[in-house]
Amino acid sequence: MIELPQAVLLAAIKPFVYVLVPFIAVGLIVGYFRYRRYKKWLASQKTLGDLIHKLHPEEFEDYIGMLFKKMGYENVQVIGGVHQADGGFDVKAEKDSQIYYIQVKKYGLKHPVRVQQVREFFGALKADHPDAKGIFVTTSYFTYGFIHTARIFANRVGIELIDGAKLVEYIKLTEKQQPNPK
Repeated sequence: MIELPQAVLLAAIKPFVYVLVPFIAVGLIVGYFRYRRYKKWLASQKTLGDLIHKLHPEEFEDYIGMLFKKMGYENVQVIGGVHQADGGFDVKAEKDSQIYYIQVKKYGLKHPVRVQQVREFFGALKADHPDAKGIFVTTSYFTYGFIHTARIFANRVGIELIDGAKLVEYIKLTEKQQPNPK
């Protein structure tokens, strides 16, 4: 067996260390922030479960309509329904003279909204209402793939995405502003 001097081995390994260590560090940092977001999302799902997971999908659409009214939207109409052909739109609302069409998906914890669903919503929106803006609301979360994610697509085409964590924030915000009379 040939023995190489320690200096030769170190010289051969050094370039790999300079390349590999930063990749590992970046991976650990990205993983940490994804884990924190996941924990926040999971905590919101527990809160969300208490608030709306027991609602029937049509009741959930009504609830989202009411939430958008509390958030300052006007002329809010629930136009969707489980047994209706709604064209991909569940709620129509207006704010600052801008019309918004809102897609609502009441999903469980293990059922994310995929990029294809956001694309279909965008296509229906631009085909039927080209001047309107879109908002996609879910009790779940949007996919986190490497290249084709729902968030990347939505940001590119101007659709606002509201996942379970953000939905809980909006619910808490509106509850603070307008407490429910009992």
